Amino acid sequence: SQYAELKKKFGIVSDLKSNSGFGWDYEKDLPTAPEDVWQRYIAAHAKAAPFRYTSLRNYDELEIVFSGKCATGEWAISAGTMTRGIVLIWNSLGFLA
Repeated sequence: SQYAELKKKFGIVSDLKSNSGFGWDYEKDLPTAPEDVWQRYIAAHAKAAPFRYTSLRNYDELEIVFSGKCATGEWAISAGTMTRGIVLIWNSLGFLA
């Protein structure tokens, strides 16, 4: 499927981006590395070769979709919690005594 193919491509680029031998060109959305690093990497990971000169369109958006990170609300703070916290702090400092 297209989803699976796009996820594979994202994984390839993500691995390149996080590899210690590579940098990232934010303007072009391409991984960067010296020639010898590219040669060794492509020899071991042939499917990465196209991403040397061609970016994966919408990489940042794909990272949101495929990274597995999502908000859970575990550390959310409501306005009521903030107000009670401020009152407690002010009270402890003697402002509301």
